[in-house]
Amino acid sequence: EAAAAAEEEKRLPEGDPESGGDSEDEGDSDSSGDGEDEEKENEAEIQRLEEQLSINAFDYNCHLDLIKLLRQEGELVKLRRARQKMSELFPLTEEIWLDWLKDEIKMASESSEREEVYELFERAVKDYICPEIWLEYAQYSIGGIGQEGGIEKVRSIFERALTAVGLHVTKGTALWEAYREFENAILETAQPAPGSIPSPEQQQMLCSQLEKIHTLFGRQLGIPLLDMEASFAEYEEWSEDPIPETIIKNYKKALQQLEKCKPYEEALLGAETPKLAEYQAYIDFEMKAGDPARIQLIYERALAENCLVPDLWARYNQYLDRQLKVKELVLSAHDRAVRNCPWTVGLWIRYLLAMERHRVDHSVISGKERLS
Repeated sequence: EAAAAAEEEKRLPEGDPESGGDSEDEGDSDSSGDGEDEEKENEAEIQRLEEQLSINAFDYNCHLDLIKLLRQEGELVKLRRARQKMSELFPLTEEIWLDWLKDEIKMASESSEREEVYELFERAVKDYICPEIWLEYAQYSIGGIGQEGGIEKVRSIFERALTAVGLHVTKGTALWEAYREFENAILETAQPAPGSIPSPEQQQMLCSQLEKIHTLFGRQLGIPLLDMEASFAEYEEWSEDPIPETIIKNYKKALQQLEKCKPYEEALLGAETPKLAEYQAYIDFEMKAGDPARIQLIYERALAENCLVPDLWARYNQYLDRQLKVKELVLSAHDRAVRNCPWTVGLWIRYLLAMERHRVDHSVISGKERLS
């Protein structure tokens, strides 16, 4: 912004040194005029984009341009409507969802508005794998711990987040750390006042809370994650007791797993988007290792960057159909596949067959058949 301002200043007329302050006033006037001109241009462009979308609602880039302009102009009502329309037609990227969520969070003050933000988060986590959205969701929910059941709600969101992305080698650690920070904050509030003797109930609560944090450390240290050595050192420093042998054993095993994953993570880091070949190599590696949760995660990571590759969706759905067979997971993946690649007949056929296998109501299947 400073560079842009400097560039703008260069273009302003310097004026006649003999004329005192007049040149500055003229500069202000010109600047104001430029601002009005830009505003009119933006309004005209917004109108043009809206007309374009009325002709072709499936113009993805047109939706993006309209949202960007409306956000720039502060047209909040129109912006919300534009985002809603786009989200009905397309799955949204993590970045688009985060912008939307952050704008809504700024405006939400009443408890009813907070509930609407929660609903938006629930929609946001369904399109693609989204570590940043889950982290934002968990942290936002902490603001509601004063409400009835607030603490349990935060824990529930953190647990769902860990199920979704807790195994993510490069981004999982941030969620585990945030969860532990939350539980540590509760531990601090449960501490008795200095010099006082805790009641049996307080003592029981303290022990229970300490156990929660020990358990979180133990769960995290059994997963191959970047910087896990730092997490182990933090646990050693935090714990008043020696670290149990079972946790040390699981930690060492996870470290060995991490070493095997590192070449694939480094290949992704050095590759250019969409990194399909690198992801495919990683998928093959995880398929040989055979851990269903890790296979699912790497497929989801690959699809977030290769969402328009029908073959990748087909392979993922085939794996879910044959190996996991969990109704909610299977049908969600098939639904996302046809939303991302609606032109691919094979994906629609597999979706319809999956719905029949899982005994979905025939009225729902008929509706999908009409869409295909």
